Amino acid sequence: MHILYWIVLYCAKGYFKLFHRCRIYGKQNIVPGSAILAPNHTSFFDPPLIGACCPEEVHYLARASLFRHFLFGWFLKHLNAHPVHGSAQDIYSFKIICQLLSEGKKVVIFPEGIRSEDGTLNPIKSGIAMLALRMHCPIIPIYISGTFEAWPRQRRFPKIGPPITCVFGSPILVDAYLHLNKKDAQEQLTKRVQQSIGELRNWLEAGAKE
Repeated sequence: MHILYWIVLYCAKGYFKLFHRCRIYGKQNIVPGSAILAPNHTSFFDPPLIGACCPEEVHYLARASLFRHFLFGWFLKHLNAHPVHGSAQDIYSFKIICQLLSEGKKVVIFPEGIRSEDGTLNPIKSGIAMLALRMHCPIIPIYISGTFEAWPRQRRFPKIGPPITCVFGSPILVDAYLHLNKKDAQEQLTKRVQQSIGELRNWLEAGAKE
């Protein structure tokens, strides 16, 4: 872990704790070794929040255009951001993710593809299932609450105060889908990821009772 990652990580932890009373559930679900972290996506806050809440170092994908400026690109690189030109389903992005997973890394992939316009969960894309099946790695569903209220897509700057919660769900193992043909396995696993994130949302909204 580069020292810059460590500094930003602890600053982010302090910020979310102090200004948004951040709560974290399910950290015990972060299994050792490679895994795809699959959170819902409503805000620019989501990537740093995952890094701040996860007990292990994580890696991200970021638009290649963000790396054009030397200093900002250097900054992103040392925060474990990797430049890509498209979505997780594009060949170049796919290769980067597979390389990271083969090295035992945790990779954050927003399975909806884009930030939600209204804070609701959009349909999950199949790319995340394709990656997990290819690399035989678990998918850890994550539900984030409060980042939309703190920094929605339409707002230029974040708002102080709205509480934020991050819930890590039980790992989804791909073994149960390997007997299916490729198309059916991807479809079933994609549905499972969508269902799991929805279940985490329902659990949190019901009072987060253990």
